[in-house]
Amino acid sequence: MSTLHAASPFFFRILIFTAVLTCGGSCLKTNRSNPLDTELGNTFVAEVKTPSGGEQLFPGTVYLIRWIPALQVSEKAITIQLVHDGDTTTVARDFPNSGQHFWRVPDLPAQTCRILVVGSGGAGESPAPFRIKPLPNLQKLNIGGANGSSPTALRDKVVFESDRDGNSDRWMLDRDTDALVRMTSNLGRDTEAAWFKPSGKVFAYTAYADAGTSRDVWICVTEGVRAGRYRVTTDGGYLPAWQNTDIHLNLALAYIKPVPPSSPETEQIYAVTLNSLVAALPIVTTPVTYASSVFSLTSPAAVLQRPLRTLTWAYVDDHNELLYVTTAGLSDRPVFRVRFSRQDYANASITPYSLAPEWAPDKISVSPSGRYIAFGAGGDIYVASIQGLNVSPVTFGDAQDAAPDWATEDELVFQRRSNFVGWELWSVKLSDPP
Repeated sequence: MSTLHAASPFFFRILIFTAVLTCGGSCLKTNRSNPLDTELGNTFVAEVKTPSGGEQLFPGTVYLIRWIPALQVSEKAITIQLVHDGDTTTVARDFPNSGQHFWRVPDLPAQTCRILVVGSGGAGESPAPFRIKPLPNLQKLNIGGANGSSPTALRDKVVFESDRDGNSDRWMLDRDTDALVRMTSNLGRDTEAAWFKPSGKVFAYTAYADAGTSRDVWICVTEGVRAGRYRVTTDGGYLPAWQNTDIHLNLALAYIKPVPPSSPETEQIYAVTLNSLVAALPIVTTPVTYASSVFSLTSPAAVLQRPLRTLTWAYVDDHNELLYVTTAGLSDRPVFRVRFSRQDYANASITPYSLAPEWAPDKISVSPSGRYIAFGAGGDIYVASIQGLNVSPVTFGDAQDAAPDWATEDELVFQRRSNFVGWELWSVKLSDPP
């Protein structure tokens, strides 16, 4: 035993080579560049711990590369390299073999990246690929210097909440002309607006009464002879969400209502089809009437036990998907999906959504095509597939970003604030949706 402990590194290599021959090569890890790398781990090459794979990094940010130095190769300095889409860039040469390096991510966008830590015994590499994303194309919207929040966007039109006159009302920005128009006037508060997409010309919103204790759903027609505001509910309702499609004949709208109204902690999703034709917009039947009765999308035994903070509705491949987020806490916001065919509300089913719970979204918005979702979490904006998979960051940094909405299939409008001052409105172009 003492002879083995005293053996030279060369003799130890012979033992490993014999073991490799014995197992027929099956002991090799294919993601190592050293052919003698076996189940013994970082014997002759460094073991890269981070990035471990799956990370999505922005140029200019600082990332901590960590590795475990090789056990049987004593060296004071190593070289760190970035392999990106087949090219190789030196990150640090003759760097102290300390096990960590604070790396400023270069402006080298690539889908497939790995970090190599190279020493005399070979190169250890990231266990799986990571990604360097292009810098986001951001633009601040001109809303006249006042606060702006809770945006809903459709191409060049952005409707948002502002308290510029002392009241919290809905304003509309035309980005083509920079024109600002006040769309609502309420002694209470008008919030939670949602454009009907893809046609536009009408948006829904929540209007609070003067005292701020009761709220109902209204719609606003933005142009034409019927331009104006029309009440949809008279017995309570908030968080309106359109069935965003022009496939169906009539406009359809979902919203949340306490059940019963005296118990705001217990809520239910309702949906209604309006007696207004999608093809006839901006003409809306007034006063607002229903083409069908109001449907509850949950049974009395399955009412929602916690208030909701977001509701969005997509129509994809002949079926509907409503997504909603409960307000269970800042670090625990479960996401659920409601599915049903066409406008068959009565047969809706509710299941947990596949978006991982650690994202804790503040709002979810479905893209006009129904292919993607956008959401805010932890002060940044993210996008994912409609299935809630392939989550990709859109913004980063010290500013607090929230409440994204799709202006087009490749552009988001969201609210941003720095140093906890006032909210501003920004847009971001998506160069690489998931």
